[in-house]
Amino acid sequence: ALPIYLVGVSPRWVDAQATPAFASRATAPQDLVYGYRSEDDTANPHEGYSLMLTRAMMMHRDYLRLYTCGGTSEGLNLTVSNRFDQLRSLILSIVEAEFNCEDIGMNFIVNAAMDTALSHGQQAAPLFVRPLHKIGDFGKMGHTGLHQKKSHVATRSDCVNQMNRALWRVTGRNLPVQTKLVDTVANRQNKSLAALSVRQYYGLTSRLHKDCFATVYDGTSDEACSWRVPRRIDYAGTYFTTKLCGNMSHCGV
Repeated sequence: ALPIYLVGVSPRWVDAQATPAFASRATAPQDLVYGYRSEDDTANPHEGYSLMLTRAMMMHRDYLRLYTCGGTSEGLNLTVSNRFDQLRSLILSIVEAEFNCEDIGMNFIVNAAMDTALSHGQQAAPLFVRPLHKIGDFGKMGHTGLHQKKSHVATRSDCVNQMNRALWRVTGRNLPVQTKLVDTVANRQNKSLAALSVRQYYGLTSRLHKDCFATVYDGTSDEACSWRVPRRIDYAGTYFTTKLCGNMSHCGV
C-alpha cells in the first residue's frame, strides 16, 4: 500500500547530543547517538523514530539496486541521484569494513531517494506497523552475534553519524524522524481480520520482541519463539487510509 517506505516491526530511535553554541541545527549536522533498545523511553518518549531494522522488514525490491548502484527506480518513480554518490560509497565501505550497519545504510538510501521526490516537507524512510503478537528474535542465539561485541552500539552510533554528515552535506538536513505509525487492531468477532490505521506516534513503551535463546518446536511454551506454523494463516487486513505522504504521488494506496 505504501511501497516507498521501509515497513517493519523493529523501529529504532536516535538522540541528538547538545549542539555546540557556535552551530545550530540549520547550519551543521547533529551528533547522533544510536538507541539500541527495542522500546522507547518510558519517561521521555521521542517525537518519533528514525530507523527500521531489517530483521522483519518489507521494502520494494528496487531499493536493493538503488542501495548498490544508485540511479532511478521505474517501479517507485524515485531516484538516488549522483549527488548522493559519496553517501552510497561511504555506506558500502563501512559495511565492508565493519560487517555491520547495512540496515542503517538502507534507511539513509531510502531517505536520499525520498529527498529527490519531495514537494513539501520532509518524509522519513521507516514506517512501523504495530504487530498483534510478540515477535521472536532469534538473533540472540549462539555466542557470535554482532550485538554481543562490546563495541556494537558505539559502532552503530559512528555509522549513523558518518552517514548523517554525508546526507547533510547534500540536503542540509539531518536524519529525518517518522512521526506516524500503522496501528493494528484485531477483529473481536473474526480473528482472521485486522484493521490497520495510520496514527500519530506517541511512544512505544512496551517491548514487542521476545529474545529467543532456544528454538521451541511444540508451540506450547512460547509462541514467539516457536517455529511451528501458526494456527491461522488466512489473515486479511482492512486498511483505513489517511494522508501520510503529503503531496507525494509516489506513495500509492
